[in-house]
Amino acid sequence: AVYTREERSLLPEDAVRINILRRNFFGLLSDLIEKGRATGAFQVSDPLLSALTIGGSVTWSTFWYRKEGRLTNREIAKDLTRSVCMMLGVGPKGTDPDANR
Repeated sequence: AVYTREERSLLPEDAVRINILRRNFFGLLSDLIEKGRATGAFQVSDPLLSALTIGGSVTWSTFWYRKEGRLTNREIAKDLTRSVCMMLGVGPKGTDPDANR
């Protein structure tokens, strides 16, 4: 969260380096999602958009999460995982992915 809020304060060379790392990360995640799509494991139309959405949801949680909030970190992780699985078109392990539709 500090990086996101203070990105403008970085030295230019540090900002470039971090942006390269970020692009590489999202590229790798997008490639992984594309491989899952190619095998039929994932049902997505745009792997890069899916990767950016996953990364954004996880990163943004650092801004709103509160230890004393209404959900525990375990509950948040469980719900985020469920949401990501739904976005990718997969169901929870051991269940029928169409059961809740």
